[in-house]
Amino acid sequence: MASISRSSDLDHSFSQSFGLVTDPGNISRSWQRCRQAGLTPELATGHAPHFTGAQLRAASERRATLMIQARPVIEYIYSQIKDSGCIMLLSDENGYLLESAGDTEFCTRAAQVALQPGACWAEDARGTNAIGTALIEGRPIVVNGPEHYLRHNSFLSCAAAPLVEPGGKLLGVIDISCDTRGHHPHTFGLVRAAAQMIENRIFEITFLRHMKLRFHLSSTFLGSVMEGALALSEDGRVLGANRSGFEMLGLTEHDIGKREFAELFDMSLRELLDLNRQAQGRPISLHLRKGETLYLSVEKVHMPLLRRLPSATQTPKTDALQELDSGDA
Repeated sequence: MASISRSSDLDHSFSQSFGLVTDPGNISRSWQRCRQAGLTPELATGHAPHFTGAQLRAASERRATLMIQARPVIEYIYSQIKDSGCIMLLSDENGYLLESAGDTEFCTRAAQVALQPGACWAEDARGTNAIGTALIEGRPIVVNGPEHYLRHNSFLSCAAAPLVEPGGKLLGVIDISCDTRGHHPHTFGLVRAAAQMIENRIFEITFLRHMKLRFHLSSTFLGSVMEGALALSEDGRVLGANRSGFEMLGLTEHDIGKREFAELFDMSLRELLDLNRQAQGRPISLHLRKGETLYLSVEKVHMPLLRRLPSATQTPKTDALQELDSGDA
């Protein structure tokens, strides 16, 4: 496993926030659900649903944003674990695999248990597994060797983390799987890091033209992948957040589009913007209504405005370049 040691620098930066211990209750709850679903440990591999080529293309198009934003992260994380006998997998919210990247030798063996695009790894189809169980539990999980409910999957060691859109809805799962003999504790930290990177990329592209607040309990984490981020409308309504933002502000999916800035912080949005102008780019110390102090920066978007074009009967008085309003006073 020497090649995985190349990931140690990346993993170390997440070690404090991304603990390497998963809840064993996840496994026992999953096994109970499998029994209730009528699955047996001896069930053969061919019973589970699988996309046709056309269905896979349609599913990939439906989740195009997820796939586009996930690919660079998958490529980067995989470059850290290349030649370690692992495969990275991306699934949709129903457990269907959309994308994979992995070592050829392990991919060949993984294909024998349908760890490949188009296969469904929902828990009720394939028993306890990191992808399907993470979807149900809604949290990162490791499933190692005999913890898999179906015996023919017991050679696998898998770590997976759910992916959530800025509005709080489930998008899918990112997974790293390998032979259980090659299991490494860094894998859990890496998959959680990958999930946060993907979610942050989706947040940024979703709210490219909106005001954003970036914050953390420590000013040293501002600008890092660990910072919280919140998108606001012009009147201060919450439009979305990244995972850290949800956690630090205590938001739920039902708060999106309903809560306002002043309900979360101890000042109005106007007061914040005034304070931000005075800060001249320095982080602002701000109190949450629930008591904690956050360090925060404001990212306002200034888009050039195109003045209304003259009607066909009017003669333009300026050239086309002068019609572009830069927004300057």
